[in-house]
Amino acid sequence: LDGVTFARFGDRCTTGARAGIVDAAVSGLPGGAGAADGWHPVTLRNIEKVDVDAGSLAYLDPPNPGWINQADCIDMDCDGPKHALIRDEDGTFIGGNGGAIP
Repeated sequence: LDGVTFARFGDRCTTGARAGIVDAAVSGLPGGAGAADGWHPVTLRNIEKVDVDAGSLAYLDPPNPGWINQADCIDMDCDGPKHALIRDEDGTFIGGNGGAIP
């Protein structure tokens, strides 16, 4: 993502199906949405943040416990969401000199 402005991430939804949920500027599909072993890397540069809480920069759902099965990932969850790579090339997303969100 290059030259993107993220605005107003961190406000908690108060009503409806998303009540109590805080949105994040960068996130994956909820529950991995079937992407048990896949997660595309995200590279950011020239990012502007407007009223974005530090805790709402990124959110990665944990692996779905339903992925544990003998036919697929044996006795552990598939780990695509554990291998996400979010890379800030110039520090405009996470600050400092940039880096990665593990």
